[in-house]
Amino acid sequence: MEKIQINQDDCVLCDACIDVCTRKLFRRENDLIEVWQDTCSLCGHCKAVCPTDAIDIEGLNPDEFEPAPAKDDIPAPELLLAFFRSRRSTRVYKGSPVEREKLEKIIEAGRFAPTGGNRQPLEYTVIENPEVLGEVRDTCINFHAQNAEIIMASLAEKENRGQSLSEPELAMKQYAESWPWRLQQNKEGIDTLFHHAPALIVIHANTDEAPTPEIDAGIASTQMVLMAESLELGTCYLGFLVGAAQESSEIKDLLGLSEKDKPVVAFVTGYPDVEYLRLVSRNPARVNWI
Repeated sequence: MEKIQINQDDCVLCDACIDVCTRKLFRRENDLIEVWQDTCSLCGHCKAVCPTDAIDIEGLNPDEFEPAPAKDDIPAPELLLAFFRSRRSTRVYKGSPVEREKLEKIIEAGRFAPTGGNRQPLEYTVIENPEVLGEVRDTCINFHAQNAEIIMASLAEKENRGQSLSEPELAMKQYAESWPWRLQQNKEGIDTLFHHAPALIVIHANTDEAPTPEIDAGIASTQMVLMAESLELGTCYLGFLVGAAQESSEIKDLLGLSEKDKPVVAFVTGYPDVEYLRLVSRNPARVNWI
């Protein structure tokens, strides 16, 4: 059975499917639209653009092809930009857990994000269990604290030889100097990594299936944190956790990842215990108009 089926009785020969298909699977022959090769990537563009819904695609849920929102229902550009700018990294959380329904909506926001070649290689690990969260946090902080000792020793040796540190090395030194403090804070019950957030989401991908996992996960996570914002939740990205998880088999085990699973993006989420009253300010955009 072909992946794509066309109900010829409903087809009005508008050629819209021919125009939008990225793999050029459709052609018009003898006043019929035909599928002449079977290399469909299941993007669904053809079904989404068909005015009579004459196309069925094996492997895609027809119930998910809901009507697109009317243009009047889409936020105005100024309002949408203000919403983007209202999202800030949250590092102060209430103690209440996040409802499973809201976490599922955040995952759905990632699931519907575009991916390279529509491969959809991303997978998600959600940790709500406080004990497991604590184990991941402690292991990550210990990893970075040990790594910091190695970095500091190496940089000190260079300085002892009378060599100046480069800008990247100075930044690395500043990073390394913070981890003994973070380690001590953690021992005192102060969480400077997850900020006592009640839920952690890690986006990962099998490296055999995902040639561009960083791009795919970056797009998905942006939609996810904005969905969280719309659910009155705060989020904070965790580059430190991703870096540690990519090198530490112990952390990967805690996250339930295999050797081929590459953690790409991680963030915590929860109900914020802080209210920001003004939008973010950023450096001017560096644009090269050609």
